[in-house]
Amino acid sequence: MDISERPGAWSAVGVSAVTAPAADVPYHRLARTERQGGLPVLGTLLVLVGAGLIVVVMGVLYALGLSPVWTQASTNLALGGLILVVFFAARWVQRRPAGSVSSVVGRIRWRWLVICSGWALLAVVTGFVVAVTVLALSSGSGDAGQAADSSLRWVGWLPFLVAAGSMLITVPFQAAGEEYLARGWMVQLFGCYLRTPWVGIVVGGLLWTLLHFPSTPWAFAVLMLWSVVLGWLVIRTGGLEAAIAFHVVNNLWVFLFAAAFAGVDGATNAGAASWQVLLVDGVTLPLFAWLVLRSARRSGVTRVGSPAVVDRPEPATSAA
Repeated sequence: MDISERPGAWSAVGVSAVTAPAADVPYHRLARTERQGGLPVLGTLLVLVGAGLIVVVMGVLYALGLSPVWTQASTNLALGGLILVVFFAARWVQRRPAGSVSSVVGRIRWRWLVICSGWALLAVVTGFVVAVTVLALSSGSGDAGQAADSSLRWVGWLPFLVAAGSMLITVPFQAAGEEYLARGWMVQLFGCYLRTPWVGIVVGGLLWTLLHFPSTPWAFAVLMLWSVVLGWLVIRTGGLEAAIAFHVVNNLWVFLFAAAFAGVDGATNAGAASWQVLLVDGVTLPLFAWLVLRSARRSGVTRVGSPAVVDRPEPATSAA
């Protein structure tokens, strides 16, 4: 039996099972409707056009020659525009609730997002300890270690606070925008036609990876590792919260560390990641996934929801 035919999902969103169609639908199948036709594809074209315009805006911002802090903050906000593009395509093109891209309950589950953020911080700090250990072991000599230490110089309180403030405000939009595109829309696009979520996870992850313009095999592997682990968590937890939490916490950690010692323009470029980054993320991401899934089981996080249909047919009226 198709998973979409099993009963019980409407209670997850507060709709009585007596008056609503019974259907337990996993996250990647939420966008499927009875009369969808080619609307998912049409919505995807709109999303890709919107993403292309955002890339153009980012290019203009870099060409303006603003300070590194304001350039990064502006591009973060531009990427946050992907959220609006995805919401618009879902609601007005595909004719389904925009919140169905967020989770199986039709919205962001804020408490769950906070819990996932805590686990993400624990995982990222653990990864940082691993990174320090790897650098210490791979430095090779005392001179190399002294050279590395000399490059980490405190930039001063004013530059740090300006950069930190702008990143704290804008990075959540940047990270969430990317997740709504790669782990949200793309996963649900293929879920409209396929029962397996893995095609959407891989294709969406590949798109996200290529948009980072990976210049090394290590960078490609790091970005695809992110895509597979975070995409899997989206399906297992029924929403984007875990993926957004890890993305936000990881990026904030990187940007704040760079802002303290090198300026935000010194932040690690994901497209040029080294084997050390792959090693660190190979520890951080599985640890985060284990913590989140363990917490989700204990908290009873909802993994299925109701079909995302806006225009339901009116019930037939009986003759008098």
